[in-house]
Amino acid sequence: MRHYLLAALLAVTVAAGCGGDATSMTHTPPDTSTLPVDIGIGRQFNVPSAPSGAGIETYSNAVFNFSLQFPADEFALFDPPQYVTTLGNRVFELVSRTLPEGEVFRPNVGMIVDSRFQGQTINIEGYADAAPPILSDFFVDFNLVARRSLTVSGHQAVILEHQSSWAAPDGTVVPFHRYTLYTENRGNILIFTFTTPTAVFETYRPVFDQIISTIALF
Repeated sequence: MRHYLLAALLAVTVAAGCGGDATSMTHTPPDTSTLPVDIGIGRQFNVPSAPSGAGIETYSNAVFNFSLQFPADEFALFDPPQYVTTLGNRVFELVSRTLPEGEVFRPNVGMIVDSRFQGQTINIEGYADAAPPILSDFFVDFNLVARRSLTVSGHQAVILEHQSSWAAPDGTVVPFHRYTLYTENRGNILIFTFTTPTAVFETYRPVFDQIISTIALF
């Protein structure tokens, strides 16, 4: 069985305008047959061992105006990313330095950007609410586990947690567990993904929660 670094990324072409403040956005159910999707390409690349003295590092992106902190002993940073989505806009990725025993891909953190709504009022709650039907059509056995609203650096945000499977190019069905965090900054919808093989998500949940708590938008 090939080792897949990433499960499929989220289909990002979803938008919704709900609520009284979304006056410049109207929600039309998207035609899922025409949506571009981001799929893992099932290739391996070398992930370096942790450098001596690795601790908490800060990743900062001046193009999309955000930063976050991550444990460099556990994750390697690829900036620019080794994996680029079909939309061409995967911004960075953190890849677990350890491949879980018996699993087919490494836990990872990444971000993609939806910039289609510059100049419009963005309702991030509505945007997130529009995602599950599309994800359900795209992934195998999509199961929404939890949804929660929060603020990230003073901005509204939503986390969808789901368990799903992805049909890899060689026919392997790859189960995974994911947080997807949606927020908005300067007219861009930032979509952070936190993904592991299903069996090890609980091991990484505290690490993912800690990384999320450090996200700063500027």
